[in-house]
Amino acid sequence: MKYKLVAIDLDGTLLDDQKKISPENIAAIQKLQEAGVVVVLASGRAFQGIKKYQPQLGVQGLAISYNGAMVADIQTGQIFSQDLMDNKDAKALVARGLDWETTMCLWSKHQLYTNVYNDRVAEYETFSNVSAIVLDKPADFDHIIDQGLSKIFWYDDPDRIEDFEETLLGARYLWPQTTICKSGTHFLEFFHQDTSKGLALAQIGKRLDIPAEAMISFGDAANDLSMLTYAGLGVAMGNASPEVKEAADFITLTNEENGVAYALKQFIDY
Repeated sequence: MKYKLVAIDLDGTLLDDQKKISPENIAAIQKLQEAGVVVVLASGRAFQGIKKYQPQLGVQGLAISYNGAMVADIQTGQIFSQDLMDNKDAKALVARGLDWETTMCLWSKHQLYTNVYNDRVAEYETFSNVSAIVLDKPADFDHIIDQGLSKIFWYDDPDRIEDFEETLLGARYLWPQTTICKSGTHFLEFFHQDTSKGLALAQIGKRLDIPAEAMISFGDAANDLSMLTYAGLGVAMGNASPEVKEAADFITLTNEENGVAYALKQFIDY
């Protein structure tokens, strides 16, 4: 099979633990593009958090952000598709997050909002490339939700995230239009139920006339599962969660060991 498109997650996949891209991975991606292979960056991050890596990689075309809620041109920012959260669900989840005193981040119209400014939010500002606005009144949250949310995520200790996920999934009837999944040990994400990286990848494939079997996808977390199972070849990182490894067709080295570059050498002749 001649692969024509490679979709790559960022955190825990293309990026190392210091949120940097190794020279080996950069070289591999540049070789892909020279060979005419389309490279799609696909992340739970906001668009700005993906775009910051564009000059370094030289990628062009479409990128998947907010776990698939938005597909946009990585250079111009032109939006090709967008799925916003259900307002009722979003308000219920924000109310629950406030009750449980967890750190919440809300994305609306490329702007980051939070309920509290702390070290976690400061860290997230750095890699999202956006300064957060703190909301401290219920009416402020309602206003932001009403203008449309791309996603919400909670940032907390791993044991709390585990408890939150179990409890919220057990009460699915309260937020029926929302997908709930972890994107790492510290993150619990919420986005529209019709949103996924896999569906976004299918949209891009249709637009570019590239079938699923001609795609490779890379990921490490639960929010990558739909993308790994959609692509003809799904590659899990060596540091991926057990469920991701089980769903993958191939397990590569970790994100600290240039796992993306290693797998590309196995499957693409460039």
